[in-house]
Amino acid sequence: MHVNSCGKLKYVFQPSIAQAFHQLESFTVMNCEEMEEIVAAKQNEGQQEEEERVDYKMVFKSLKYLSLEDLPNLSGFCTGGDDFPFEWPSLERLVVIDCPKMKTFAATTSGSTPKLKEVELDGSGIPLQGMDLNQFVQTHIISNPPN
Repeated sequence: MHVNSCGKLKYVFQPSIAQAFHQLESFTVMNCEEMEEIVAAKQNEGQQEEEERVDYKMVFKSLKYLSLEDLPNLSGFCTGGDDFPFEWPSLERLVVIDCPKMKTFAATTSGSTPKLKEVELDGSGIPLQGMDLNQFVQTHIISNPPN
């Protein structure tokens, strides 16, 4: 799946829809100036929060490749609270290019990417060395912003 040059799009999926993409193997989002997160932290604001509240566990069980490129306003894959634990059990390759505002990857990422050994960040492969994706973002994106 490719999402490209959607200038006003702020997110790609709502949590309830993202769960349906368990067979997705490759996902690229690029050149979307207003994109803030890939999975929205909240459902549509018109829905009743108490009645519609569902705890989601996001498992992208078949996703092997994820690329986030040229997303100047992206704060993370999903920045919602602990309501949305994520798992990417098959993810082997993650590419992050020119996402300078990324602050976190997802609410919970510990142990969620067992096959991922390195992240390609702005063209360089950087080993995870035991870090989860949120620790990686803290260490390599926030602490070392691009020049």
